[in-house]
Amino acid sequence: MNHLLVTYASAVYRLLVHCMTGVSRSPAAVIAYLMRAKGWRLPECYRWVAERRPQVHINPGIQNTVT
Repeated sequence: MNHLLVTYASAVYRLLVHCMTGVSRSPAAVIAYLMRAKGWRLPECYRWVAERRPQVHINPGIQNTVT
């Protein structure tokens, strides 16, 4: 999935990353992308995603995988 994020993020497209509820898995994928592509730290990425989707709550298991 990461190659898709890189491809679309580097173009003029908007990309919807979606899972069943959009609370943990999708935001975690976007956060992982931001950390790798932008070099941002976890709190900065989390804040950026949460500003766009306030109901974000990444479960600790996924959060440990992302970091």
